[in-house]
Amino acid sequence: MTTGQSDFPFTASPLLRLIVIFVALLFPICPVSVFAQSEAPRTAGIEGEIMRVTPAPADNSNRNLIGTVLIEDESKRGTAYDKASVSVTTGTRLFREDGGGRRTATFDDLRVGIQVRATFAGPALMSYPVRVAAGEIVIAEGGARSANDGATDLPPAARRALDANFLEWRVAEVSDEVKQFLANRSEAVPSQIITGDFDGNGREDYAVNLRHSSAVNRRQTIAVLLRDQRGRAFIVRKLETIPCNPNQEGTGLYLTGRRRGDTVYDYEARRRVRLGNDTIEVNNFEKSSWVYVYRAGRFRKVFTGD
Repeated sequence: MTTGQSDFPFTASPLLRLIVIFVALLFPICPVSVFAQSEAPRTAGIEGEIMRVTPAPADNSNRNLIGTVLIEDESKRGTAYDKASVSVTTGTRLFREDGGGRRTATFDDLRVGIQVRATFAGPALMSYPVRVAAGEIVIAEGGARSANDGATDLPPAARRALDANFLEWRVAEVSDEVKQFLANRSEAVPSQIITGDFDGNGREDYAVNLRHSSAVNRRQTIAVLLRDQRGRAFIVRKLETIPCNPNQEGTGLYLTGRRRGDTVYDYEARRRVRLGNDTIEVNNFEKSSWVYVYRAGRFRKVFTGD
């Protein structure tokens, strides 16, 4: 009988000892990467439609991050990913196809509804959708925002806010009839984008008349973009959606602004009202006019003319 002290600090059967030795020998040869994020091959990527665009917050600690885009591929191409949340960084190359060639693009060109091809770079977090940095993003032909959409007077943050709320939009153009009428009166053509502090928080907001060009349902939307208290982001409020004449390119609706302290006539109340904030006024050529009065967190439509 052996009376020496056992090498194990407890009494164990020979079978259990063999199992412990086998496990001890097995784990050192297991690659550490089994427990890490998987490396995305440089050829990996996704081709599809942008479903969401999220700019990086201004106080983001990662100064290299510009924003993220959610891309979804519904074409059943058989690729590895059908949906991906792709980070756009200062190292991401952005292009747009143009007449068979490629031109440099910017993050502002990435908007909801356009087709893109993204090539992955770096480690991918295996969640659903997969989260990964983009090495390159190419916007399909015709996908980048055109300078003719009338949105050049809007800051990039405002355009991104509209992209997040509308699949397709452009700033509505005033009809030739309205332009001629105002020209005869020596009045300037009104803008479809106006500014003012419409909610009284001390920040400059935007109001815009948008045109949606769907062949099935042409319409226009009066929307207001309220700047948050920090002045960094916009909250979009859809004030009203109005059908358009499909045979008319321009619109008889145009925007003007009223300032805090101005008075307007409320046709329903049959009295004059003093405005507590800057106010959006809509003119429907040769028909009517109204304002959207902000009070207690809501906009109320008040007819001011017929």
